[in-house]
Amino acid sequence: MRASPVLLAVVLLAILAPHAAAQAPNCARVTVSATPDPVYVPRNGGDAALSVVFENAAPSPPLPGGEARLKVSVAAPSGWTARIDGQDLTVPSGGRTSLTVAVKAPDGARPEERARIVVSATGSCTFPGGPATPIALPPLSTEATAIVESPAPAFGLPADLLPIGGVLLALGVVATGAALVLRRRPGAILAATPEPEKAVRPGRGASFPVTLANRGRDRDTASCSVGPAPEGWSAFMTTPEVEIGPGETRTLYLMVRAPAGAPEGTEAAVRVAVRSRSSPAETQLEVKARVVEDRGGADEPDGAA
Repeated sequence: MRASPVLLAVVLLAILAPHAAAQAPNCARVTVSATPDPVYVPRNGGDAALSVVFENAAPSPPLPGGEARLKVSVAAPSGWTARIDGQDLTVPSGGRTSLTVAVKAPDGARPEERARIVVSATGSCTFPGGPATPIALPPLSTEATAIVESPAPAFGLPADLLPIGGVLLALGVVATGAALVLRRRPGAILAATPEPEKAVRPGRGASFPVTLANRGRDRDTASCSVGPAPEGWSAFMTTPEVEIGPGETRTLYLMVRAPAGAPEGTEAAVRVAVRSRSSPAETQLEVKARVVEDRGGADEPDGAA
């Protein structure tokens, strides 16, 4: 007996429908992270850059050609501003896409004043051969704390001792009758990292803070260049260049990512060269990442390319 075309179509749909249903939820698995956290915002009305990375982890089984389409929004407290260049993002399967949020403190903000910056996204995913209607993704959200920078202490004295230091300085000038001229060398960008060593899991990233302080008397620009990473590793600065006012301090972040499958105990040393636009002097920093066994749990922010 020959089966009718209708019966064959029904049987075929019965076979393929469960497979498509099983594939549909796996067309994208998107995560989002924001660095640096906290992000330090200038007191003089300038912007600070917050880097937000959307990563579409390869689903299982993989779906070549799949992509997530997201609409991104950002929220900040009253008086603060947080801006993004575009709201619509596409993140390919197994890839990542980043955007920068420009954060600005309100006029008259106090040093160390804080704000919660929230980045949210909604969207859907598609893949070749999938349903005609895009599949909705769970809402995404990440946040970072913005902190208004504090003024740097003058003459190397703590803030609470500045009045005493000023009195002693004045008495010294009066007693000696000398004319005293205080000068700070222009282009004095100091660089340091409070966390030169970090652990990282295979295939994941770690963020190393790089603190830059302008001890000059003029506004200056610091640029950071990253040296070569070992084979299989990757390293980059989330913000390679920043403008810093006199007496201000900014923190940038170096992202270092370990190769997938890296054995426990593997180490990678990465150097960062910091240069000042107003001075040819260069500061060299070195950080070290060490691979640890992947036991699950929270990861360092992963923004490596």
